[in-house]
Amino acid sequence: MKLEMMRKLANDKSTSLSVLEKLSVTRDWGVRASVAVNPNTSTVVLEKLSKDNERYVRESVARNRNTPSSVLEKLSTDYSSVRWYAAENPNTPISALEMLSEDANMTIRWNVARNTNTSTSTLEKLSKDKDGLVRWSVASNPNASSSTLELLSKDKDKDIRCNVANNPNTSISVLEKLSSDEEYIVIGYSRQNPKNYRVREMMKVWRASELGFGGSGSYDFNMEWLHVEWLSNWDKDFFEINSKLICDQR
Repeated sequence: MKLEMMRKLANDKSTSLSVLEKLSVTRDWGVRASVAVNPNTSTVVLEKLSKDNERYVRESVARNRNTPSSVLEKLSTDYSSVRWYAAENPNTPISALEMLSEDANMTIRWNVARNTNTSTSTLEKLSKDKDGLVRWSVASNPNASSSTLELLSKDKDKDIRCNVANNPNTSISVLEKLSSDEEYIVIGYSRQNPKNYRVREMMKVWRASELGFGGSGSYDFNMEWLHVEWLSNWDKDFFEINSKLICDQR
């Protein structure tokens, strides 16, 4: 079989298991790497390819979402580029991710921080990482605890605070604090958090009072937009969202 045809078959997601198994032992490492990343490749073949002498093939095995956890655990001690993909794979076991969270390579720690299989305790440790990108990923991870998010809500990086404000695990008390952040973009994210309904209701009443519409958020919507030109874009979006919410409830 010609090399061009072998590469085409190795990349084709409809190629049968038996053909992929035959292609996995070809001399061309590019073909073997394509087999290793193919979602139709069997776990038996993936395990064999995880021991391939060519690291690009092992990288492809680490990328494959069908690779068994036991194989990924072994690959998490491999060459740095292989570890990078293992740290990203959601099938990598929690214990391996914990080990990778201490990797000297920042990008590997970053992948651990954004992996949805990373434990709460590992994310707590990474929330104190010296690199902002790692902390930024922790702040957006759905496994981050409320205590970890509270710590990150005080981060100097506004983008990290934005992720905290947008995280569904962030407590109402932290969202309330972020609703008065010095950065408008952080305020915006905190107000849009579904958990922050109470704060949004408080802001409706406050804004109504500021604009002289009276209490309980009972605005005259026909006149309201004549009085809000001086508001920031975030406040305008806030009024638009809340106006719709109140109108829908009537």
